[in-house]
Amino acid sequence: MSPSVLEVPTETDVSAVRSAILSEIARFNADFFDDRDVSRIIHDDLYIKRFILQNGSEEAAVKTAIDALRWRKKFMANDIKAVDVNQRLIMDGSIFPHNRDIDGCKLLVISVRKYEKRLFDFIDVKRILSYWLDRLEREEYGRKVTVLFDLSETGSENVDFQFVRHLIKVFKFYHPWMLSKVILYDMPWIIQSLWKIIYSWLPTSSAEKIRFADQKTITEFIERDQLLQRWGGTDDYEYRFTEEILGNSTPWMKNQTLYE
Repeated sequence: MSPSVLEVPTETDVSAVRSAILSEIARFNADFFDDRDVSRIIHDDLYIKRFILQNGSEEAAVKTAIDALRWRKKFMANDIKAVDVNQRLIMDGSIFPHNRDIDGCKLLVISVRKYEKRLFDFIDVKRILSYWLDRLEREEYGRKVTVLFDLSETGSENVDFQFVRHLIKVFKFYHPWMLSKVILYDMPWIIQSLWKIIYSWLPTSSAEKIRFADQKTITEFIERDQLLQRWGGTDDYEYRFTEEILGNSTPWMKNQTLYE
């Protein structure tokens, strides 16, 4: 089986990959994986489809799924709550979801100017990213997200190559088929040379998702009423952290369809 990334995997595809993943899981000790992730493999057809779509073959999908589940267990991804995240990062709006792009994808905003590598341990950055992505997995189940890097007022001290490498890895392996596009908004000239380095790391599939925008062109990707006022839009939203609504921890236990 080697489906195109443009076709939705069949029930036969899903069944074959699920069986192969569970067979691999059975080869390890029980404590190698989180039971909640194994349950998702058993019950969530969409999750299996995403691994297939991301990887294009059964063998690659199985390997990536095993690696993802193993990483999630080691990182304790299922147990990260807001109180476990660096409170300065979560309260000042360094990373937050808000509004949607023209395709209906939730925006995950990364305010680069609010981040300085020297002020935070990298584990804190990994943890807040994992918190928001897992939360969006539940709240936006089946829908992709668009990452918007707000680069306005950004200097070289705000650019963290380690974070960018990790972000690429996360969407490729740990949250497959979740990323719609990446919008780089208002990139200063001083960052452009650094961007060339980052771009050289990107696989072709990731590079194709990159979009550049400024205040004149951002409406090609996001409607004005979905844009914050500082981006030239009409939304006067000011970030304030709100807790996740309880009772939505396993949306994959319901009968859902694949959103394109």
